[in-house]
Amino acid sequence: MLLSFVLGLGVLFLSIYTRKATGAVGVLFGSILSVTTKDVLITTGSGALILILMAVLFRPLLFASIEPEVAEARGVPVQQLSILFLILLAISVAVAVQVIGVLLVFALLVVPAAAAEHLTHRPWLAMALSVLISLTATLGGLILAFIGRWPASFYIVSLTSLFYFIALILRALRFPRRYREMPHPSREMLPPST
Repeated sequence: MLLSFVLGLGVLFLSIYTRKATGAVGVLFGSILSVTTKDVLITTGSGALILILMAVLFRPLLFASIEPEVAEARGVPVQQLSILFLILLAISVAVAVQVIGVLLVFALLVVPAAAAEHLTHRPWLAMALSVLISLTATLGGLILAFIGRWPASFYIVSLTSLFYFIALILRALRFPRRYREMPHPSREMLPPST
């Protein structure tokens, strides 16, 4: 979380202090203005393919993520699922790099999902919240960059970080400290030791 926020600050500082490093900034932090119609078509096609494959693989992948040993015992090909998931993730990153950059792709992959995880333990709801946070931060960052003077990447990462900290606060308010360490859903609740 801290890494993604510091990367957003890095975009801001590079933009302020090095006006001649636009090529490096474009590679590291992306440039929404350099996206062509062909890039949009490739992104749309690969995004649709990834969504279809993830919908097909969702249940076995969730099972293998929560309890890999039990999933393997039930006949789920855990290793093959892991490899396929990493390939789909690599395709997603490769497509997104041109727009959001090499370094900031981490922020949009991890931070919204981490924020959603603090708000709910239901997989479908967590995914929906993660997408909503990502879209809100991206659109908000683009709007702020249009009316402001700093790069869109800085605003996007700042907004995702803000959502993460709000999720932490909401979780702390919902679950007092003594209840925060919740057991894993697949493990039995053991009686407290006396």
